[in-house]
Amino acid sequence: GEEEYVKLVAAYSLYVGLASVLLALVGFGKLAQNVPKPVLKGFKWGCAVGVLVSALPTGIFASGSKELKSLVANSFLNEHI
Repeated sequence: GEEEYVKLVAAYSLYVGLASVLLALVGFGKLAQNVPKPVLKGFKWGCAVGVLVSALPTGIFASGSKELKSLVANSFLNEHI
């Protein structure tokens, strides 16, 4: 149910935060600085499109059913990606 989902998101957020701190301590940022700018730009655009595609059905069909939202999201992904 929803309570389990909230717990899962909280645990995932904690793990991502711990991993970020660990990578910072190891010095991963120095390696990341060597990534070419076009690659970083593409990564950012990919993340933005992913967020937009996942949020689009909820924004348009705010009161719609979960089934309708998933059908819209899946059809959009299949056609455009």
